[in-house]
Amino acid sequence: MYDRTFVPPLLAPIGLGVKLPFGSAEEFIERYASSVTRGGIYLRTKVLHPPGTPLNLSVRLADGKQVLGGKAAVAFVTGNKGQGIRGMGVAFVELDEESKRLLE
Repeated sequence: MYDRTFVPPLLAPIGLGVKLPFGSAEEFIERYASSVTRGGIYLRTKVLHPPGTPLNLSVRLADGKQVLGGKAAVAFVTGNKGQGIRGMGVAFVELDEESKRLLE
């Protein structure tokens, strides 16, 4: 018999670390401005996760310094059918304070 009290566990967040070739937070904002907003970021990536996937996001500069970090979720994917650029639109759920300041 089906147990109606069973609630499936929420998906565990997937770690998503991205290292970009920028030397400073200012260069990141200047050169990546068309792909980042206060609400999210578009990232080109080889590995695509389905929309709704929770993420622990860490975007780092070339020297390893984190410029964006926190909880996020995949909002949409592109290029998953072999057409166009492969990437994901990632919605910010809860950013750390330093990330929030950078995006203000």
